[in-house]
Amino acid sequence: EGKLKALVSIHGLKAGKGGELTHDETTIISGALDLTEKTTQEAMTPIESTFSLD
Repeated sequence: EGKLKALVSIHGLKAGKGGELTHDETTIISGALDLTEKTTQEAMTPIESTFSLD
């Protein structure tokens, strides 16, 4: 996984310079890879901190 993140980072540096991935795409991929390191508790928002629209 570390090698894959490094490869995505390299592509991110080349975004907009003829690389195959855009900056947004590299951000999304990096975020998805980071999810493998988070627990469910870290990803959730406590109900007390939420709101709804009617």
